[in-house]
Amino acid sequence: MKVQAIGAGLVGVCLLTLTGCTQPTPDVTVWSGTTSVVRPATCWEPESTVTEAVKSCIAEAQSKPTSDIPSIAVSPGSIVGINVDPQVAEATWLPSVGQQPLAESPISESYYRFTYPNVKTPPDGYLLAVTARGTSADQNRGLWLFRLVPASQ
Repeated sequence: MKVQAIGAGLVGVCLLTLTGCTQPTPDVTVWSGTTSVVRPATCWEPESTVTEAVKSCIAEAQSKPTSDIPSIAVSPGSIVGINVDPQVAEATWLPSVGQQPLAESPISESYYRFTYPNVKTPPDGYLLAVTARGTSADQNRGLWLFRLVPASQ
């Protein structure tokens, strides 16, 4: 009888432990030259149906960038690479710099690269947003933010 009670207690503890676990958000890596930055999602919805909370999180994050956005130094003509977790690629995603899309349509591969243009970068840089798509074109299920800043010469 004691063994059954101990076994039931262990099962209960295990269930409580598992219910407290949350699945980590997928990461996105951005690199240029020999520097890379890995970041978990600023906003993420693991289900393909996007909730209002995620829509609100994305709208707020894009309208009020904070100082905790990681930066990566870039130079004109340098290659900038973006690598997303497979579940982001499955959802399709779209990179943009300064709210200008870098691709004509959502990307379903896990890797994308572009050549940084020959422009003078302001000291505070440009916002690079990686947006994971939801089930419809007007719904985004995830957002990762990075700042492209000028490389020190």
